[in-house]
Amino acid sequence: MAGSVLGADAVSWAGECDKRVKAIVAWDDLYPATVSQCSKNLTVPKADRAKKLHAPALATTNDYEFNIDPQTKVPNPNGSGITVGGGLDGPPDT
Repeated sequence: MAGSVLGADAVSWAGECDKRVKAIVAWDDLYPATVSQCSKNLTVPKADRAKKLHAPALATTNDYEFNIDPQTKVPNPNGSGITVGGGLDGPPDT
């Protein structure tokens, strides 16, 4: 089961509260779900309710306050200090 943003919270709960879910992927922070709080947050058929945390989870996140500057020139693939010209074919001929 996978979800992003608020869906990451949802898959955290559904993934740990429903034993039919085998793994969780959250494209944001996972919510610290606890089995004891499952019935307060979602409805799962009694036969499918988990008794303990069971699903492995993967979360990927991003720092939303990290503002990067746009790249205005093609980067030099050779890693040299040349900032003008070059492009994908390397430094300009001189």
